[in-house]
Amino acid sequence: MSDIFRRLGNSEKGAVLVFVALTLPVILGFSALVIDIGMLMENRRLLQNGVDAAALSGALLLPEAQGNSIATAISYAQDNGIQGGELVTPTVSTTYVPNDTITVSAQRSVPFSFARVLGINSGTVNATAKAASGIVGKSKGVLPWGVENPSGVPGCNPDNEFCFEFGQFYTLKLGPGGGIQGAYQGLAIDGDGSSIYRESLVNGSTNYLTAGTWVPLQTGNMAGPTNQGLNQRIGQNNQTFSDVVSYNSGNTPQYTLLDPDSPRLVILPIVREYSGQGSSTDAYVQGFSYFFVESWQRIGNDMDINGYFIDTTVPGAIWSPAYVNYGTRAVKLLQ
Repeated sequence: MSDIFRRLGNSEKGAVLVFVALTLPVILGFSALVIDIGMLMENRRLLQNGVDAAALSGALLLPEAQGNSIATAISYAQDNGIQGGELVTPTVSTTYVPNDTITVSAQRSVPFSFARVLGINSGTVNATAKAASGIVGKSKGVLPWGVENPSGVPGCNPDNEFCFEFGQFYTLKLGPGGGIQGAYQGLAIDGDGSSIYRESLVNGSTNYLTAGTWVPLQTGNMAGPTNQGLNQRIGQNNQTFSDVVSYNSGNTPQYTLLDPDSPRLVILPIVREYSGQGSSTDAYVQGFSYFFVESWQRIGNDMDINGYFIDTTVPGAIWSPAYVNYGTRAVKLLQ
């Protein structure tokens, strides 16, 4: 290039220098725009990540605690670098069921460095996230027990409400004697037979189970395989409820899983059994609940399982908008 320039005449050299002088500001301006637009897009990414986290955290408290949901979303937004003046006050709305959705928006002014030579001092980025609460609608890894949603609880309709109380001690019962404070039966999620049932109890079901579907009951008495499966699953594990679950009894009671991999923490299908629909040996799955197994004992052909239902969010769950809170919550981003 330098050799070519030397061969040019003086007038040609002058023309080249004039051309360079005229185009250099444009070239520098475009370079400046590239750099500053990169800064703009990076701030847009950070802002979107912040409102996403804020919306998901706020949705965890919906639909019950709308005020706490908004306050939590604001706190998470600030923790993720969104300043107070950038954040639009979050709002709660209805998507599937009343007050199940929260929207978080923010706007940020990004000062430019190089684009100022073109008279452009700053740019503005916006981000919005909308998240909805729901329940676990489909899951594998569930235990093959169909926990019957109890009837006879004052003020509770088991057809469309969860009639157990979170945090209360219950004895669930498998066997011909019926329920003590609730009843469950063996479910053939992965297939019929005691060995399949026992394996599903030890490791959770390998097949997905979907709320709103029918599942066959296991044939025969499952007291023996249940006792064997629990001994194999839990064995010498001595964890207490407080080792596995933290409970906050504030205005919005929350359970936090301290050890989500504890073998004592199980996901149970909540069922209603109906004769004359499908088959009298089928159970209708309403939803799923977390249960902490504190102890168990075999009494003849019966099995007593003692523990607590808890209300918490399931990470990575398959979300469903149908909202009866059985204790396994899920949230997802809608926008």
